[in-house]
Amino acid sequence: DADDLLFQARQDSDDFNRWQAIQTLATHDLIRLAGEARTGKELKADARLVEAFGETLLNEDLDPAFRALALQLPSEADLARDIGSNVDPDAIHQARAVLRAAIGSENAGAFRAALGAKPEGSFSPDADAAGKRALANQALAYYAASGASDVDDLVMSAFTEADNMTDRIAALTLLVHDDLEAAGQALEIFRKRHEATSLAMDKWFIVQATAPLTDGLEKVKALTAHPLFDFSNPNRVRSLVHAFATGNATQFARQDGLGFEFVADNVLVIDQRNAQVASRLLTCFRSWRAYEPDRSKLAEAALLKISSAEALSRDTRDIVDRCLQ
Repeated sequence: DADDLLFQARQDSDDFNRWQAIQTLATHDLIRLAGEARTGKELKADARLVEAFGETLLNEDLDPAFRALALQLPSEADLARDIGSNVDPDAIHQARAVLRAAIGSENAGAFRAALGAKPEGSFSPDADAAGKRALANQALAYYAASGASDVDDLVMSAFTEADNMTDRIAALTLLVHDDLEAAGQALEIFRKRHEATSLAMDKWFIVQATAPLTDGLEKVKALTAHPLFDFSNPNRVRSLVHAFATGNATQFARQDGLGFEFVADNVLVIDQRNAQVASRLLTCFRSWRAYEPDRSKLAEAALLKISSAEALSRDTRDIVDRCLQ
């Protein structure tokens, strides 16, 4: 029960048990919050869980890398799988935002202090330094959720002062996903600095494709016309269209069905160029029956649109038929 799990999260001598306990508690509370979100009820995170997250952060006896991992909330995709049926991505996203904000607000001072966990001196790829960077980036994400007045400046400073791609992408993701004021400026700085490096620009597209913003779909559509995007480049397609479909549930599974339509239309376009990339993209519809009824009908309509196409490759035909079985 919850009391046993809280005790394990605080006291267990095995780190895996600690991690599993706090993740199980977070999953249970997030599912509860998602259910309440669908009823319009005011959402309030479990105070004991919020306290446990704060204690994990402050426990200096625990390895920084472990603390960073333990502080990571279950993903929206994981929660959808645990719920299993009648899934509402908007409710899941709202629940996760509420818990993240509660943890950040209640432990704002500790997270602010933990920003100093980053290793000093020149960059080192060793495990100890990587763990400290991970903890500092996790702390920055929670501090950003607290809504403190200096969040915008802190996150932008973290972006501009980063001496490695891990920290730079972590800060850029926060700026874009939290829709902070300097997001556009940071995206432009990153593009100008890395536009000649394909892997870096793939990350640039992924950050934008997975941003859970109300106009996220419109921004992704605009990016398909960007000079650096090319439908004949499989990595670029995966970094934008596939990342959108698999990593941005609130926009892919929009209530109006436009996210499903966008991906279906792109499957048909890409299928003419690269059947393997198109068929892999199409697998994002595998769980369409798990959505709540209205979304399920819209997802099915998008699949039927693909299925009715005359010149469909064998690979894509196989996947769409399996999805509709």
